[in-house]
Amino acid sequence: MLKEDLRKYLVKELKEMAQKGIISDFEENDFQLERPREEKHGDFSTNFALKQAKDETPFYLATKIKEHLKVGAFISKTDVVHPGFINFHFIKEVYSGELYSILEKRENYGNLEKGTGKNVSIDYLSANPTGPVHIGNARGIIGYNIANVLEKSGYKVTKEFWINDIGGQAERFARTLYYWYQVGEGIEATFPEGGYPGKYYEELSNKVVQPLDKTKLSGLSEEELIEMFRKSGLKLSVEGIKNTMEKIGVHFDKWVSQEFIQTRFTDETFEYLNTHGYTQEKDGAVWFISKDFQDFEDKESVLKKSDQKGTYTYFMDDIAYHWARFKKENIDIFVDVLGSNHHGHLPRMKAALKAIGVPENNLKHVLYQYVRLKKGDEITRMAKREGTYVTADDVLAQIPADVLKFFFLLRAPDSHLDFDLELAKDTSDKNPLYYVQYSLARMHGIKRQASASDGQAKETDYKDANLTLLTEPEEISLIKKLTAFPEIIDEVGENFQIQRLPYYAVDLANGLHSFYEKHRVLNVEEELSASRLALLEAVIIVMKEVLRLIGVDAPEKM
Repeated sequence: MLKEDLRKYLVKELKEMAQKGIISDFEENDFQLERPREEKHGDFSTNFALKQAKDETPFYLATKIKEHLKVGAFISKTDVVHPGFINFHFIKEVYSGELYSILEKRENYGNLEKGTGKNVSIDYLSANPTGPVHIGNARGIIGYNIANVLEKSGYKVTKEFWINDIGGQAERFARTLYYWYQVGEGIEATFPEGGYPGKYYEELSNKVVQPLDKTKLSGLSEEELIEMFRKSGLKLSVEGIKNTMEKIGVHFDKWVSQEFIQTRFTDETFEYLNTHGYTQEKDGAVWFISKDFQDFEDKESVLKKSDQKGTYTYFMDDIAYHWARFKKENIDIFVDVLGSNHHGHLPRMKAALKAIGVPENNLKHVLYQYVRLKKGDEITRMAKREGTYVTADDVLAQIPADVLKFFFLLRAPDSHLDFDLELAKDTSDKNPLYYVQYSLARMHGIKRQASASDGQAKETDYKDANLTLLTEPEEISLIKKLTAFPEIIDEVGENFQIQRLPYYAVDLANGLHSFYEKHRVLNVEEELSASRLALLEAVIIVMKEVLRLIGVDAPEKM
């Protein structure tokens, strides 16, 4: 990775300067290396002088460092710009060498070793099974893309769906189905407080009772019927979620039931917290407390309710779920991908996991804002409990799954997303996914022409091409974009800013467009044609890998 190579070189040089008293001692990670926005400012820039200057101006310190930096090896020159940035320019062989590396490694280009030997569990989507996946919470599938990036970073990843199948929402769900059963039987009934409105629940209630013997049903008590609707209704609802995920092309390794976790691990986890001083009784309930977290005003901190059964709360079961992963399966990192309405849950969970011995940095969270559906000037807010939502299946009936996945990534997870349905339906290159896919198909088309043309470079071993011939600004710019790919994988694997993938794909497509505007690939001197075909092959390799991480098709023809 070019950035890492430059950092090692720079740290070595700076340490030598510090030993000679030219600069003060410094922390190796206390400065940044970034690619400048404008290519005229070089290949990388560092803010080292801005961070380290004390008794002198950053510009003066940067100038002093520049004078003592050794060029050569892979640096052709350095320069200093106000207020104190140091810019680095690579020799041209650096980029031809990196291009050869892409052609050699192919889809493995950008693979990292930072996660080697480490196990990650990532819980995402986990749409409440009390209803279908709607376009608002379906954005949680970004966890699948994050998992893909983590795997490319070397981690062994387990993808999980946490099924909230007990507790208050499951109870209201069951009572809603029971209400519709009563209505169907001609029994006078009152819609349950907090019940779920909408035709979906009436139809689901009918699906539950349809295969059952009505005589046996009539012999069940109200409590038994409600429990039957909870179990059977949730089973059907989860099957519906699985079908929706299959349509989208998003997969899970585990579907984890809250009821199962409570049966197997919650008692054990509660006992640990209780015996180690992390609980306190108040108002008949048992609360979680620690030196990092104590809030008796926040009822979500309750572990056991004050009811006669001493019912465990969702919070307690969630601690047990993480306990099972960290203590029983010995995972290294757990990533929770949650809707932004869970932000209040995070301090409690971090404190609770610290209490059971999990290092704070081993639990990571990605909070995403929910999605609104935009049709022209009309915007629909999703609210399952109010019955105002559009299901993911409804949207998938209008657009391909690939478009849905790509559009979900067009904003940072913590930014609001208005899903533009009209743009998503557009099959022209105004649609960003099709813009990228058209550029990929065009490259494949040029390759096919090259294979069919006499006297032109053939689609054989691109590694034999003379890549030092690629000296035009548009060629160099495109190669620079390609070499940024490992850095993007590294950074997304750390900060989960997954929107960088589609924007990188669009940036590559833009680079290709600029290249095509000024240069031919075919019908030029044969050696140059071979070099440009090799460049296109490298772009194809990286573009296909980016689209794989996004989870969309990489067509050779359109």
